[in-house]
Order: sequence, then C-alpha cells, then structure tokens
Amino acid sequence: MKYLKADYDQEAHRYTLTEYYVFRDTGVTGQSVSGKFWTLTPNGNLILYVGFSWDGGTFAINTKAMITASAFHDVICWLTNDGRIAHDPWRARGDKHFRVLLQQLTPNAFGWVWSWVRWTAVRTNSILHRL
Repeated sequence: MKYLKADYDQEAHRYTLTEYYVFRDTGVTGQSVSGKFWTLTPNGNLILYVGFSWDGGTFAINTKAMITASAFHDVICWLTNDGRIAHDPWRARGDKHFRVLLQQLTPNAFGWVWSWVRWTAVRTNSILHRL
C-alpha cells in the first residue's frame, strides 16, 4: 500500500490531493455515491480525485500514514453525518478500516499500537456524535 500525495496549506490547515488515489476493499459495500472529488463504488472502493481537500487527522500527529488514513475516514464521516449512507453499520466499518489502513501503512509494533489508540479515539467520537 502506498501513501497518497497531497499538498498542505498552512493558512487553511488543509491537505489537497495532488494525484488520484484508490482505497480498495474498504468494507463499505453496496453503496454507490459520489461527489465532485470522490466516488464510493458498490464493491467498496473509494476513489479520491485531484483537488480533494480535508483537514488530516483531528488532534493527531499527521504522519504520511495518518494523512492517508484520515482522507478515507473523513469521506465516510461526511457521508454518514450527511445521511448519504446510513450511520449503522457504515460508520463502524469506516472506523475499523481506518485502523486497518494505519496498520498497513505503518507495519511495525509502533504502527499497531498507534492504530489502536487512534481507532479508540475515532470510535469514541463516532459514538458520542450519535448521542
């Protein structure tokens, strides 16, 4: 798995994708939705297009792994928050795939531990968001 390529705008505190990127086998299947800068396919692939913009990992150290995983996770959060896909079960599956991405992108003991710490934070936020 490779890292995505993005530029960072310090004034806006946002990343902007400079090369399209495909997240394969995300576990978010059976959905077909798209926006100007992304497409979620029924087989669970998420395609991000050049120009896609997001804020990186919230309250996180934005390593290359975190920047890549957070791009996927931000789209799933937007889709569930806006009701474009159902919150249950897709938000939990998106949270899980976020952790898997961190583990794949940082294949060492630190990456494994860090992925669980970040997953706990995003899962807690997802649950609190529903209250």
